[in-house]
Amino acid sequence: MRFVVSVEEGAVGWRVREGATGLAEGLTLAKAIKRARQLGSEHHERTGLAVTVELVIPEKSLLLAQHPHRSLEAAATA
Repeated sequence: MRFVVSVEEGAVGWRVREGATGLAEGLTLAKAIKRARQLGSEHHERTGLAVTVELVIPEKSLLLAQHPHRSLEAAATA
């Protein structure tokens, strides 16, 4: 399972989303990227699941951060 955090341009500023769920809105691009990376990192640390953070623009998505799935053995020793 992969958790995806997206930064998208909204009607007013930039927003951070996880799927259809809005996590933050009305941010500058820099603040939205920072918040998305922070949320992705925290989710990965809590769950060990794979996390991708991306900037969504009209033509494509740009990878901002990626945290691979942590195996059960690695999670037990962490």
